[in-house]
Amino acid sequence: MRAMNPRSMSEINSRIKILQIKTDLLSLFASGESLSTILRAIEKTKRAITLPHKRRNSLLSSRQVKINQDEQQEIKQILRELKACAIKRNEDKKNLLALVYHDSLTGLRNRRYFKEKLTTLVQKQHKQDLKIELMFIDLDHFKWINDSLGHEAGDRLLIQIARRIHACVGPYGTVARLGGDEFTVILEGNHPSGPMVDVAERIIEAFKEPVWLDKHEIRVTMSAGISVFPDHGLTASMLMKRADKAMYHAKQEGRNQFAMYQSTFDEGEYKRFLFKSQFVKALADRQFYLDYQPRVELDSGEIQSLEALVRWNHPDQGIVGPMEFITLAEETGFIMPLGEWVFQEACRQIKEWQQKDLPPVRVAINVSPKQFLQPSFVNKIKEILRVNDIKPSCIEIEITESALMKDEPHIIDALKVIKGMGISLSIDDFGTGYSSLQYLKTFKFDALKIDRSFIKDLPQDKALTKMIISLARKLKLKVIAEGVETHEQHTWLLNSGCHQAQGYLYSKPLGASDVEYILNE
Repeated sequence: MRAMNPRSMSEINSRIKILQIKTDLLSLFASGESLSTILRAIEKTKRAITLPHKRRNSLLSSRQVKINQDEQQEIKQILRELKACAIKRNEDKKNLLALVYHDSLTGLRNRRYFKEKLTTLVQKQHKQDLKIELMFIDLDHFKWINDSLGHEAGDRLLIQIARRIHACVGPYGTVARLGGDEFTVILEGNHPSGPMVDVAERIIEAFKEPVWLDKHEIRVTMSAGISVFPDHGLTASMLMKRADKAMYHAKQEGRNQFAMYQSTFDEGEYKRFLFKSQFVKALADRQFYLDYQPRVELDSGEIQSLEALVRWNHPDQGIVGPMEFITLAEETGFIMPLGEWVFQEACRQIKEWQQKDLPPVRVAINVSPKQFLQPSFVNKIKEILRVNDIKPSCIEIEITESALMKDEPHIIDALKVIKGMGISLSIDDFGTGYSSLQYLKTFKFDALKIDRSFIKDLPQDKALTKMIISLARKLKLKVIAEGVETHEQHTWLLNSGCHQAQGYLYSKPLGASDVEYILNE
């Protein structure tokens, strides 16, 4: 009664006080019977009803309550109103719980419910010795879809994706949307749908069917990571951390797959720690070197440019690729001296090739956003070009798409100056970040590189790649595909309007002497 509308309760209470003078209403409410039971009893009698009565010694007896016949209709009306208020209170409570624990967009459980559910299960399973399986799911390239088609289309896509995931899990598991394009699944005990790996395989299979948004055919893939209680953690937070780590491992391995957590993932973290401590000595000892991967014109097969790729000849680990240490270098600030060395070494090599009268070729150099934030960055580029007597047109600078959205004044100013010098600009890994069309127009980029994750499933999964090529051509940008490995991919890209490509189909990254050989052919 306390949860009812204050005005309604005030009116009912006033009527009860008036009736109490003539009828023993308190005895009605003190009986402990439900409002429905009391109401039915009153409707069957004209003078008195018999209700159970609990004595002080806890024994039950019956008690007659007199009903003033003149006020019987009023009593019944009050009881009906009280019953209606009680029903509404229960409905409000259910609606409130739905808001608190459900995702408003997809109707799935939300982050709050997921965390409370997992914590409760872990506490319970410690006593019952049952298994819990947890899966983190992240859609591949959803940010690009959202940015290209709009947030309203992105929301409709998420709704359809949520339905597919829920259908694959069935009614016995818990599916939640953590936010954005992140979902999670919890299975407990011996699940009727089978182990989580079976569920993950069903979801990947279900994602092979395209999603239609208006006239757009969208093919979505997902990366997922799985952790299991108690094998991979004894707390909810540890299970979440390790499922998340497994999911990122799946992304690093090429996306569109799932990974079960392994202890080697933690060993990888220890390896990263060692690398951090060895950077400065490695640069001083000249353990870094550059390889060059040719880019070819798709229509003619000619080599027009090369991408400089830094390698680390580690004394213990052997040859280490940039994927394993560039992010660490950015975290520690080592990217500044390393990036400067890469630029200097690439220009030195260009000059050496020119002195040998080799055919002219442009070299693309990857530049970290951290380098752009250095006030002296542009002046260092000018100085390196001057010292090596290199024309700016011999250089192309690649900047990742996500770096454009940092909206840092230093990056914006540096890009404008570099473009004004005559150095070509290209966007690397396009499709994996958040860039807007305005940035593509403002800085007048020369080329756009499609990330290899879009290329690997060609020509079967082609919708997004076709959209990127169409966008680039409308903006008069040269389109470069990364990671081309098959003739089918080459043919499809050529027919779709892509200009250049690089990948193992044409050549693996080469040392400087091997580049000289192919340029002389």
